[in-house]
Amino acid sequence: MKKGEPQSRPFFLPEAIEQARARFIERLKEEEKTKGVEFQTFVRARSLISGDPAEICEMLLFLLENSLEAIDERGRIYLSAEESQGMACIYVQDNGKGIFADPHSKISDNVATLPAYRKGLGLIQAQDIVRRHGGKIFLENSGPHGTTFLVRLPLLEKKPSPKKRAMTRWIRDSRILIISDDFILGGLLRDTLMERGAQVILEQSITKALKLFKKKNIQLVLADLDPEGLQPHLLIDLLRRERPDVPVFLFFKGDRNQQWYHLLNKGAITLVVKPFYIQRILEAIGEAIFRIEKRAPGVSQDRAHETSR
Repeated sequence: MKKGEPQSRPFFLPEAIEQARARFIERLKEEEKTKGVEFQTFVRARSLISGDPAEICEMLLFLLENSLEAIDERGRIYLSAEESQGMACIYVQDNGKGIFADPHSKISDNVATLPAYRKGLGLIQAQDIVRRHGGKIFLENSGPHGTTFLVRLPLLEKKPSPKKRAMTRWIRDSRILIISDDFILGGLLRDTLMERGAQVILEQSITKALKLFKKKNIQLVLADLDPEGLQPHLLIDLLRRERPDVPVFLFFKGDRNQQWYHLLNKGAITLVVKPFYIQRILEAIGEAIFRIEKRAPGVSQDRAHETSR
C-alpha cells in the first residue's frame, strides 16, 4: 500500500467479498433486464490480507460490472476465491461476450489493451487497486463462451512449523460449539473446522447455545461476543458451572483492556484479538483438544492463554 493511506490494515478477505456480493445483488435488482442474471459466490480463501477492504470491495464490483456489461439477460456470473502458495486467488467468471474470437490467442495482462466493450467500467481502476495491494490482475481466459479474470493478492498468513501443524490433527472428530452473531466470522470458523473433520455447531443465540452445551458433549467453545452487550463474564460463569474443564476461546475486536484481562482469571480461556491468523487459531484449538484427550502431565486445564495477531 502507498505510504500515508490510513485505511490499510489486516482484514479477512471474505469480509470484502461479502460486501461486494451484497452490493452487486442489490445492483441486479435495480433493472428489469438484470433480474434474470444468475450470480453465485464460492469462497474458500479465509486468511488475512493487508490493505483497505473498501477498496478490495470496489475492485470486485468493477470486475462484476464488467461481466454484467458483457452478458445477456439470462447470463451467469461467478465470483470465487481460494488460496494457493501464499496468495489469494479471486476469479470473476461470466458466460458473456468474450474478448477474443480465438480462446487460444495470446493476451496481455494489461487491461488497457482490452476492446471497448470490456473496459470503461472500472477495469483500469481495478488494476490500480490490485497493484496498490501488492497483487496482479490477469485475463485468465476469454473466448466466445465467456471470460475469466484472475486477481492474485498476497496473504499475511505465515507457514506454521511442522510441529505446530501436527497439532491441528487433533481437531478431527472433536465437538466444538461456536457462539457468534457475525455471519462472516462464524461461517469462517465453522467451515474451516468442519473441513478438518470437526463436528461443529454454530449458534447465534446465547440461550440456545447454553442448552446445546448442556445436551451435547462439547469439548471446546468459541465465542464471539460484545463485552458490553452480552456480558462474556456471565457466559464464562455459566459454562464453567456446567463443565469447568472445557476450554473457551473469546474473540474480541480492539485493544486489550482491564475488562478483558479480568476474564483470564476465570481460567480455561483464550483471548483472541480480531483480526487473527486462522492457522494460529487452528493450532491453539488443536493444542487445547490435545490436552483434554491426552491429559498431558504438568499442564493445567485452568491455565490461561492469550492469542493475538
